[in-house]
Amino acid sequence: MTTDAFKKNIIPLQSHLQILAERMLGDATDAEDAVQEVFMHLWESRDKLDKVVNIKAYVMQATRARCIDIIRSKGHSKEFASSDVDATLNLHDLTEEISEEVELTERRSAMLHSMLDDLPEKQRQLIRLRYLEEKEIAEIEKNMKMTSSNIYTTISRAIQTLKTKLKNEYAR
Repeated sequence: MTTDAFKKNIIPLQSHLQILAERMLGDATDAEDAVQEVFMHLWESRDKLDKVVNIKAYVMQATRARCIDIIRSKGHSKEFASSDVDATLNLHDLTEEISEEVELTERRSAMLHSMLDDLPEKQRQLIRLRYLEEKEIAEIEKNMKMTSSNIYTTISRAIQTLKTKLKNEYAR
């Protein structure tokens, strides 16, 4: 898996993984550590990730397994083992819930990208440069041969158009 593919497919899952880990571990700091450890492992083995069919499920399972390891290593195995059935059901529900959140995020992302594609060319270019590629205004000025004032105005119009489209979409 390339660096760009890793950034595109795995990094956006961080918030979902954080939620999963926090619910399993009951501690935000431990959850953050667990997610970072999973990301480090995934990064180190990114060459093998191209073979994974469902990357989201794989990453969520890796996070779940890491959380279970943490629970066991902290001596919570008795508590965990005593409610194995409940924990399994809760984890199943949680995994389902997170999968639904991932799907919703993907639908919203696809809708936003579709709306971006409908923008006039200049607005679309500026939005992509500024927000998706995170370019500085000075750099955009050089590349697009526009003044900063024109850039801000064009971006403002694009954002206003997107807001209107989003309001109309959610008003349905």
